[in-house]
Amino acid sequence: MGHVPSIRVREPRDGQPWTVVDGPAVFDFDHGTWITVDNVKLTAFVRWALYRQTVVHEIRHRYRRVWFGADESYRRRHLIWTTTPHVRTETRHEAIRQRQDERKRHREEQQRQAEEQRKAEAEAQHQEEERQRKIRAAEEAARWEEQLRKWAIEAKEARQRREAEEQQRREQAQAAEEQRLRQERQEKLAASRWWEELSSVQIHELRDAVAEPLWKRYGTHPEFDSRGVTADSAYGIAIYLRHRLHGILRPNPASLHRLPPAVPVYVRNAREAQQLIDTGGLDPARVVHFGLPDHEQMSLI
Repeated sequence: MGHVPSIRVREPRDGQPWTVVDGPAVFDFDHGTWITVDNVKLTAFVRWALYRQTVVHEIRHRYRRVWFGADESYRRRHLIWTTTPHVRTETRHEAIRQRQDERKRHREEQQRQAEEQRKAEAEAQHQEEERQRKIRAAEEAARWEEQLRKWAIEAKEARQRREAEEQQRREQAQAAEEQRLRQERQEKLAASRWWEELSSVQIHELRDAVAEPLWKRYGTHPEFDSRGVTADSAYGIAIYLRHRLHGILRPNPASLHRLPPAVPVYVRNAREAQQLIDTGGLDPARVVHFGLPDHEQMSLI
């Protein structure tokens, strides 16, 4: 069936005559498909065939899926029996579909050309952007190279300034150290002369003069620094009460800048007190003296 001119018939039953159930078909323009005619009397079909009212038609390739309404399915057919108007309808439908296909191909071609044009423009834009990017990169590289050159010059100048400043600091530090050493030598020399004015007896006498009022006031004996004269005590002798610094015994007038703050200063007499006060760097209220003579008194035997 469907490959040679043929029909399928159904034998008479229930009072019905011989009936053609497969072979003839009509073309449905709206659906664009062939639909079988399955309830044609055999005698009528033979008459149509003899008088060429129905002819064998080779279905166009795209319409070979034929609809069978009896079982609601499609089957492939190459040949059918039909009438000339339905053949023309198929031809007209095919022409319309070809025009539609041609318009579709034309639209697709236009779209393809538009896409190619878009791609070409995009590629041209990309190339231009790449060219501009390279130009900007070259300019940026040149600016960066110039900036690096400036930084190198600035770094060199900064290094030279740092070296000059460091040299100046070293020279200043060296000068300060030399000044400090000179000052220290001068202070040591002055302290040596300051303490050479007293004998060991006079020193002991001064210590006793300091210890007595402190004992009466605080109820404890003061302790004198076992190291004796030290620089951090302004080249005097530190006095401790209960292990805490209380005062300084006879600091050197040339070293008062080394005195600990606020502690009292003890000297032999008003002359020494005035000598300390005259330096201008010591509050008179901090100075305590005992009216001891400048020279050691001779003992009576």
